[in-house]
Amino acid sequence: MNRHNMVSFYAGAHDQQELREIEERYEVEAQLIHEIAHGHTAQAAAILSAFTNDTVEQRAAVPLRNYKNYLIVLNTLARKAVQQGGVHPFYIDRLSSSFGHRIEAISSMEEGQRLMTEMNHKYCLLVRNYAMKNYSPLVRRVILRIDSDLTADLSLAAHAEALGVNASYLSALFRRETGATLSDHVARARMEHAVFLLNTTQLQIQTIAQRCGIQDVNYFTRLFRRVMGKTPSAYRQQARGETPIPPEHAAP
Repeated sequence: MNRHNMVSFYAGAHDQQELREIEERYEVEAQLIHEIAHGHTAQAAAILSAFTNDTVEQRAAVPLRNYKNYLIVLNTLARKAVQQGGVHPFYIDRLSSSFGHRIEAISSMEEGQRLMTEMNHKYCLLVRNYAMKNYSPLVRRVILRIDSDLTADLSLAAHAEALGVNASYLSALFRRETGATLSDHVARARMEHAVFLLNTTQLQIQTIAQRCGIQDVNYFTRLFRRVMGKTPSAYRQQARGETPIPPEHAAP
């Protein structure tokens, strides 16, 4: 084999190796998209566990920048996966934007690895909680109206008027497809948001009630207790690891 043919042979072998690596990478990405689209946290985590700092494509001189670029790609793949899984872009955009900001803020590989794990968990959870591919377009619109503004009038009559349909028909359709009445679904959505605010803010209970679309704090407390099994104050104390104060010892 002359020198020219030898160079061509090794160049061809290199091209074939590179081609196989590209094909394998796309195959793994397709598998990851499939698992996230179905909300399979453990299976997606197993795929991601195969990635190490050494397997991240080295396009920049700074290793952390390469890892951030990898997380940006993962964020994009996960976003498309959950859309395939039937999640409305309204929910996807909120989560994707949040991760986009957090990716740029990481300061170490270890922090990036923790964020990668969280991304997988939350995107899979998004599919399990918000996938609407089995719902009719009308029910999807109702659910989106609820989640986009919990402070609005979310009564059956208001939904029916806004969507131009018969209230009785909408009520029956919603219950048949979701297994819950519309009013119960609204109450659950408001209480879930209340839990989020109790866990992440120092807002007073009255303010949290208003942000959940309930002006009467006493009704809000009763509803929270009915859904969550305890009052908002007791829930917050427990979440913080505090011991609730017995009523007889509480300040007047």
